[in-house]
Amino acid sequence: MRRRWQFGIVLGVSLLGGWTATERQPQAQTAKAQQDENSCVSCHSTITEPLELSARYYEWQLSRHQSKNVTCDKCHGGDPTTHDRIKTHWGIRRADNPESRLHYRNQPETCGSCHQNIVNAFTQSKHYQGLRGMGLGASCNTCHAHMGTQVIYAPQEMSNLCARCHDTLNFVQPRPEIPRQAATTMTALQRASSVILWANLLMAQAEQRNLPREAMPADLRAAQQQLNEAKANWHTFDLAGVRGQADVAFQRGVKARDALRKQLGVR
Repeated sequence: MRRRWQFGIVLGVSLLGGWTATERQPQAQTAKAQQDENSCVSCHSTITEPLELSARYYEWQLSRHQSKNVTCDKCHGGDPTTHDRIKTHWGIRRADNPESRLHYRNQPETCGSCHQNIVNAFTQSKHYQGLRGMGLGASCNTCHAHMGTQVIYAPQEMSNLCARCHDTLNFVQPRPEIPRQAATTMTALQRASSVILWANLLMAQAEQRNLPREAMPADLRAAQQQLNEAKANWHTFDLAGVRGQADVAFQRGVKARDALRKQLGVR
């Protein structure tokens, strides 16, 4: 029974992924057309030297920013409507220039133009306070790397990243409990995500059987909302608070899963 259920999860995720990919095709085609007209994209796609500049273009091509049609100018500035080299780069500064939109102190405001809920949470953190004060706090690319290409889901990876600052004697006292707590909180988020995915797959089965909408558990919607809030609030780095939200999301997800299993007559 367990093997059949595991296969069902894999198949369900594959099908959901297929439907999502089909829905995204028109959006991707529109984005591709817009990017072809963007002078930043069209020019940098032909650059092979210097190596670092060329590599950044290919990094962007494989990023979520590219798939969401977030082109170079959205973060770096400049004018993507002209092919004049000077006008195209007008206002762009190196990332180590304090006036650059990508200077580590300015990243929250730049990233916040799209990721407002994340930045709202981040501005409540001690990391942000340190960043705005002495310039010693973590910024967006500390965890997410250039162009947001790094999203950490593995608890041990998160622990290792936190340890780079919190297990090191620098400008603050070492606090080795923080990396451990971060890993535990990430594990709690993963657990909640897993049971909510399980419940969503059961929901898809229930809809295929045309079960009445009023029979669908409200706990599933509440669990998903709670999980979304926990993921955003991760950026406050109130790890105990986020852990509490993740546990509530898990409990609601379990309740929704069990209700759906009962409706479907499955174990």
